Amino acid sequence: MTLGAKERNDLGNAVLVRCVDEYKEFVRIAGVIDDKAQKAGVAAGAFLAAGLGLLTSQAAQSGLTQRIGPVAFIILFTIIGLLITVSALALFVSWIKIVALPSAEGLVKMTQDLTNVPDNEWTDGMLENFLRTQADLWVECLQSLRENVRKKSHRLRWAQTALAVAVLFIGILLALVALKLSAPYFGG
Repeated sequence: MTLGAKERNDLGNAVLVRCVDEYKEFVRIAGVIDDKAQKAGVAAGAFLAAGLGLLTSQAAQSGLTQRIGPVAFIILFTIIGLLITVSALALFVSWIKIVALPSAEGLVKMTQDLTNVPDNEWTDGMLENFLRTQADLWVECLQSLRENVRKKSHRLRWAQTALAVAVLFIGILLALVALKLSAPYFGG
């Protein structure tokens, strides 16, 4: 069975509709990834501000340094390093830009060329070539977009992992500080 010109054109149009739908979905996913990266960056910033508050001169003057010990400060500096890493990774996620749509100017030019073809020179192959060229432009665009979304999600995964480890260390640090500071009250 061979397809007629109308069927081939309908198939070409269906491919283009699918390309546009896929582009919209990739843009939506990229937006979700950006949103999650921003939330991770905000969380890291809040924890970072609290951690740096422990390092103020007032905390040093109050003897906190001596009371919680060197292990707690190593953990604190590890947490601060992880939180800075989370903030940097969150920024890197946002810096990966979404790929632009295929050039509208190019599509307009191709359309004008097609509409200027005299009726006696028109062939069904011209429309097929037009649709094929559009599909090729979309496929190239979608491949770039897919790669950018992959990069964004990979960096977000690392940022979330670093944030989770930092929160775990915060829990360890708080437990250690609570034990150290409560020791005088319990005979330690």
